[in-house]
Amino acid sequence: MLPNIRMLFLGGNRFTGAIPHSISNASKLEWLDFSLNFFTGSIPVNLGNLKNLKKLNFGVNNLGTRKADDLSFLNSLVNCTYLEVVAFGNNSLSGMLPTSVANLSTHLYSLYMGANRISGSIPTEYAVTGEVSTSGDVYSFGIVLLEMFTGRRPIDDMFTERLSLHNFAKAAIPDQVIKIVEPTILEEALQVQDGSSNHQRLKPNWKSQIHEILVSILRVGVLSSAESPSDRIQIKEVIKELQDIRKIILAMGL
Repeated sequence: MLPNIRMLFLGGNRFTGAIPHSISNASKLEWLDFSLNFFTGSIPVNLGNLKNLKKLNFGVNNLGTRKADDLSFLNSLVNCTYLEVVAFGNNSLSGMLPTSVANLSTHLYSLYMGANRISGSIPTEYAVTGEVSTSGDVYSFGIVLLEMFTGRRPIDDMFTERLSLHNFAKAAIPDQVIKIVEPTILEEALQVQDGSSNHQRLKPNWKSQIHEILVSILRVGVLSSAESPSDRIQIKEVIKELQDIRKIILAMGL
């Protein structure tokens, strides 16, 4: 793995097979997102080697062996002292939550694990309907997506009962998107553009292209995180939107 990579976002593709254990070699990773794919098997138990990890999202895959130790990967995450978000909802993970969950990072404010085979408490949304639904996990994905691209958390002081992260992002689309996007993402885009072999082709309108991509990504986050489950887009729509965004990025030559 690339040792200096900080953000690895591979959500909304059609990747299959097991998540490689070698991912732990990317020691500087802060954001890791493999959501909305078709990964199977166990979640690597050496993720604790990613000491700088802040956000981890494996939601909406086919992960799990239906054995009691499916959640053993959580034990290693105790070593990730900067961890803020852990999402692995809508998989086939089984077993009891390990007691190590209580020792996860003191920075942790979001733990998404609905629609699995885990013994323990049931998310409120599922309890109300009496049925397992993926809408709660679409919501989780949307919030994590907004967190990643704005660099803000739902519990930040700026958010109140009247202003949520969802509403904050929604109000910025489309004209104010650049102002709310996490600065490091824009820096990465600048570095890629400046070092691209397609520099001359991208130069005339690359800023508008980047803006279009960011608007599309934040729109997916907003549509996924609507307050009412009935107002949220379906997982298959999320996947399609992300695949369309990926095509735009590839067409740009980035």
